[in-house]
Amino acid sequence: MKEYSKILIEEYCMNHTSAKSKRLQRLDNIFFINGTAYAGKSTMVKRLAEKYNGIVCEENYHESLLSGLDRNKFPYLTYTRDLQDWHDFIRRTPDEYEAWVRGVAKECETLELHILNKLSSEGKMVFVDTNISIETLKEISDNDHVLIMLADPDISVNRFLIDRTKKSSFYIGYSWMKRILNWQWKISDSV
Repeated sequence: MKEYSKILIEEYCMNHTSAKSKRLQRLDNIFFINGTAYAGKSTMVKRLAEKYNGIVCEENYHESLLSGLDRNKFPYLTYTRDLQDWHDFIRRTPDEYEAWVRGVAKECETLELHILNKLSSEGKMVFVDTNISIETLKEISDNDHVLIMLADPDISVNRFLIDRTKKSSFYIGYSWMKRILNWQWKISDSV
């Protein structure tokens, strides 16, 4: 898989242009599942792939390319990979953090689309747990190929935080994270 990842990255970098339309093609044999944490997206893509003898792309499948990414071409995705001191991550301003989150989303989408363009040519159905934006999905697919799954917000947030903090080598207290998220939501609700 590592060699395949390197080839994909090299191809992407050689062919990448800023023209969004050049990288978008209709992906008629691909079925996208998007939505919130703990809605059942991963389970659904696995079961559909099993049932229809298809290809499954599980959550964060683009991460197989992460180690070979050039930090100049993918500055947001490589930020945490190359981070020397986690204090720098925490000390960012809200605007810097928001720019990073948006940048990561765009770079992930770019890599996912590149991978999916390759997989679509294999002739099998592909079932994807994705975070590709709704706007992009409208361009590359149709309503019959996109499913949005939503979990109860309380389950989604609490389970996500508990699971992530238990697995993280960089442990941040659950109650501290929850307070920050509640604070951010209160601000966004008041705007």
